[in-house]
Amino acid sequence: MEENQENNKYRRISKTTAGFLVIVAVFYDLMEVGVDWIPAVGQILAFFIDLFALMHFTFWFKLKGLKMGSPKKIARYWLPMLLELLPIPLIDFFLTTLGVVLTIGITWSEDLTGLKVPNKKKALGSKIKKK
Repeated sequence: MEENQENNKYRRISKTTAGFLVIVAVFYDLMEVGVDWIPAVGQILAFFIDLFALMHFTFWFKLKGLKMGSPKKIARYWLPMLLELLPIPLIDFFLTTLGVVLTIGITWSEDLTGLKVPNKKKALGSKIKKK
């Protein structure tokens, strides 16, 4: 029992928080799909829903201590969220949820294994000499 508590001690996103994140992401996606099929006004509303979801989850992940600027995080979170902003109804089904689930999964794997992508400048800067 103590080992389980030690593993959860270093987890940045708890299981409860992850559940709330996924539920809220599905809610945003369902709301967006619902208004996306209204001809002109719905697509404008869907854009603002996506923009608000992007800000909401970015703030939520920042509160949990995640840094959102590395290339890996751009691929797992920003790319699906930015694809959501495109006004194409068939491409944006549950991309917000996908981005949130990928972010949670990779964060959990980082927390459990302790492996993180090193900073390229720090890792290669001292090894490469300028001529």
